[in-house]
Amino acid sequence: MCTNADRFASFSPLVPTFRGPGGLWRSHDPLSLATPAAFQSDPSQVWQFYHWRRQACLSAKPNAAHEAISWLSSKQGHEATFPAASSPSRRFRLVTQNVDGLSKRANDALSKSIDSGGAPLDPLEMHGSLFRTMCTSCGDQQWNFDSPICDSLRGTEDTSKPLARLSLDKLPRCKSARCNDAVDGGGLLRPGVVWFGESIPLLDTIAPLVERCDLLLVLGTSSTVYPAAGFAAQVRARGGKVAVFNLDGGEETGSGEADFFFQGPVEETLPTALGLASPSSAARA
Repeated sequence: MCTNADRFASFSPLVPTFRGPGGLWRSHDPLSLATPAAFQSDPSQVWQFYHWRRQACLSAKPNAAHEAISWLSSKQGHEATFPAASSPSRRFRLVTQNVDGLSKRANDALSKSIDSGGAPLDPLEMHGSLFRTMCTSCGDQQWNFDSPICDSLRGTEDTSKPLARLSLDKLPRCKSARCNDAVDGGGLLRPGVVWFGESIPLLDTIAPLVERCDLLLVLGTSSTVYPAAGFAAQVRARGGKVAVFNLDGGEETGSGEADFFFQGPVEETLPTALGLASPSSAARA
């Protein structure tokens, strides 16, 4: 059993989705900034864009949908919710297209209140995370929830002010002692997200989960971005069930392929459907 999640984590008005009219940053199409070429051409501008996104996500909090998924991702939550499907080889797993870090934050919060042996399984973030960094010199990857990630980016999230022109040495740098450029202050870091034109590193991990999936929960996704958009059809072709949770009921939500469809805010419909009035309370029980 696994979940393909997208916008459910970004329904908060604090977290921009860049969908629909007005989805611009400083008059730029965000898609044009999410490429290796854009970073190579102007790393200062790209880092300011991602700093702005990081700050927006840090201002948001995991909602009831995040808490429900985190609970299901834990050993205790999975056994309580799906007792007939409780075995080491049959565990719930979150596969998300979100990069906002909210699922990880929900997991971290839950891990503090349950036994370490039953902690939630880490979310599989198909498109990476705004809160991971990767060194362009040595390849070192780290989690980083610092606000700001470096002093020079402080205040640049204010889009009413002119775009800052930051030199390379003022941008986030690698702190690994093994970095090839350690003597020069560390290699230039890039956001740990999957940009357009790049392969999905976790796809080899995700594909077998989809192959074995007997129940797929599709949360908030528009079902237009592949390969994730094809997961529901793959699961149904092998006899599995698909449950779609979405605000809208249009064809682009995948509701036409669903065995079960729940329309409404995912943070309301998902906990109710799973019988989790308060996932955080269940963890303390």
